[in-house]
Amino acid sequence: MTSQRGVARIFMIFLTCLACSAQAQTSAPKPDPEFNKLQVLVGHWTFTGEYKSGSWGQGAKITGDYTFRLLLKGFVLEARVTERSAHAETHYLEIDAYDPVKRSITFSEYSDADTRYCGVVNIDGRTIIRNGTVTASGKQFPVKETLLLSSDGKSATVKGELSSDGKNWLPYFEAKLTRMESAAK
Repeated sequence: MTSQRGVARIFMIFLTCLACSAQAQTSAPKPDPEFNKLQVLVGHWTFTGEYKSGSWGQGAKITGDYTFRLLLKGFVLEARVTERSAHAETHYLEIDAYDPVKRSITFSEYSDADTRYCGVVNIDGRTIIRNGTVTASGKQFPVKETLLLSSDGKSATVKGELSSDGKNWLPYFEAKLTRMESAAK
């Protein structure tokens, strides 16, 4: 009798584990709702803009392309950027993701001009604000960029400010973006 009860218990434990496993598979994790707000960027964009002259370098007129896409079941936003000026063509790779421990959206951007820009993203309606630090030519600068998306989602403006001391901010960048195509539904 005892061995039959033991087998029955093991069988019940097995069925319980099987049910839990099936339930876990049906309730797949979903990206954070705040992170989902970045989906408005998904698609292909072109831009024209300008870097301002300052202690960080000389100014330049620029044009280029952004391509945003969601990866890893919507948990990561990737941006690939090609930026052209009279001086050079620069490529950027940006990765945005939600950090569940810090409860914030983080980003890391890298370029083939040996720059790195990392920080956090805040979203307020149609406004996307990136605050972080850019590293270029062996120097670090606090940077904040504000992107304002048009009400129809077909264009945006972005303005960047840079600081040498973290207290006084100067304009260093501005651009106008135009959506060329939306995300595939």
